Amino acid sequence: MFGYIYSALSSWCLGYPDRALANIRKAAALAESSANRMDMLIVLGGENDLSAWRRDLGAVRRHSNATIEIGFAHGFTSGFLPTARARLGWVRARIDDPRAALGEIEAALAEAEHQRDMPAILSVLSLLAEVNRLAGERAAGLTAVKRLLSLMEQTGVEFCLAPAHQMLGDLLLIGENPDAEKATAAFRDAIRIARRQQAKSWELRATMSLARLLAKQGHRDEARAMLADIYNWFTEGFDTADLKDAKALLDELSA
Repeated sequence: MFGYIYSALSSWCLGYPDRALANIRKAAALAESSANRMDMLIVLGGENDLSAWRRDLGAVRRHSNATIEIGFAHGFTSGFLPTARARLGWVRARIDDPRAALGEIEAALAEAEHQRDMPAILSVLSLLAEVNRLAGERAAGLTAVKRLLSLMEQTGVEFCLAPAHQMLGDLLLIGENPDAEKATAAFRDAIRIARRQQAKSWELRATMSLARLLAKQGHRDEARAMLADIYNWFTEGFDTADLKDAKALLDELSA
């Protein structure tokens, strides 16, 4: 079961979204046949991560609610619960009101910090940075992402290092005084890290951010070429949000 979870998350990062989904479903089937509720919580955590990366908001909501229900019913108060609560806030921010969701995520972060659960702290900080970006809160978002980067450096955790640098770049571009130079450097750092890790899904996201910025600066040919290069690498997952967005951006840059 745990091998399927690891394989699912690794497959997504490496650029194989369909294989990732197939593996997480195998893990879920094994967990459902088990009487161990902790196994179910661990699988739900993996399902939640993968669903969030796929931007499947309905699935994130289902997995988060199930995590909270099982956690309370069986007395599990570990990092599963604050992460699930933060995910629900993230879904709310995506479909409704980012500012209203900030309080939920900040409360989840305080809970994770009280438990001293580092994986949960890192996960919730990444969500807090993103929701601040959605809310247009540049300063608070930069504070969250810089703390996230600092903690990853301290702990040696690099699993989501590339998207953290991408988020830094995205945050630097919002507000009245965007810093395109620093944002460009952050996006290129994200791409470099993703390539070192062979994390094609993270590379695609960072490349889209950089391509949009380059296009705004008048460098459409460069933007199109770099995006086409990474997009054409993929052989599956064309129904996922990221690849649909990449195709739409490519069409726009080619018009």
